[in-house]
Amino acid sequence: DFKGVVEVTVWDWDYDPARAVFTTGDGKSVPSQHMKNGEWYWTHKYKVFVIEAEIPAYGYATYVLTEASIADNIHRGYPTDRNTISMMTC
Repeated sequence: DFKGVVEVTVWDWDYDPARAVFTTGDGKSVPSQHMKNGEWYWTHKYKVFVIEAEIPAYGYATYVLTEASIADNIHRGYPTDRNTISMMTC
């Protein structure tokens, strides 16, 4: 099994990276950090995040990227500002 930090590249997700929330397939939030923003490649934009992932041996794990609501960010003390959904598999 693997448990550690992985780099995730997210394509064409045009939302506020400061409000990005990664969750496991069963809805548990995982620690994440936005690393790079607004890079272009062949008319597509990508953002790079790092997340703490758990991946079983010879298997895969699914993580869901959403944008937290403004109310969630106010509650957590984050800056406010935009909404959602990209799926990825590590």
